Amino acid sequence: MRNKKPIIIFFGAPAAGKGTQAALLQKTFGIPHLSTGDMFRLIRKEASPLGKQVEEILKGAGLVPDEITVAIVENRTAKPDCAQGYILDGFPRTVAQAEALDALLKQRGEKVSIVLNMEVNDGELLNRVSGRYQQALAAGETPREQDKPEVFKERLNVYRKETVPVLDYYLKHTPKGTLQNIDGMQSIELVTAQILAKLEDATLVSSQ
Repeated sequence: MRNKKPIIIFFGAPAAGKGTQAALLQKTFGIPHLSTGDMFRLIRKEASPLGKQVEEILKGAGLVPDEITVAIVENRTAKPDCAQGYILDGFPRTVAQAEALDALLKQRGEKVSIVLNMEVNDGELLNRVSGRYQQALAAGETPREQDKPEVFKERLNVYRKETVPVLDYYLKHTPKGTLQNIDGMQSIELVTAQILAKLEDATLVSSQ
């Protein structure tokens, strides 16, 4: 049972399990799981100036700038299905995005409920991605470009440089306890149990 409107952020490196856990939590809460990847794919199909701009950026394999990413998140979280809360996966990726999200929520009289930091060591992250890559090859499928070892290592470097500082931002700018670490090295079921316990402690869910 939900006690108040949850705005939940899943934080962590690529392949840390954010998407898997966010999707499971979506079923528990019945609120949208919003990943930036999905939002980019949807908006690039729209016949809007913003959609066309995102399409051009992604076609060129570029990174969507912070201001455009924030505009997309602002637009998506204003939709009716987000009125009871939502789960953010892959956002914010930079301190500038975190600052913009806080400013947006303040305008709406809201705030981030909890930041769930999925902790997985580099060796395990590489094992997971390597496993996905090999499975795709074995199935006769084309592996995802982002799962190539050299590409994934660069993604980790970008994560450390641009995204890890967001953790410090939330430590300094949110009430104590907003940022919660999750041991992502365990099984999916045990990770889910940890997350639900953290949400109960934050009074986002009730054990009753």
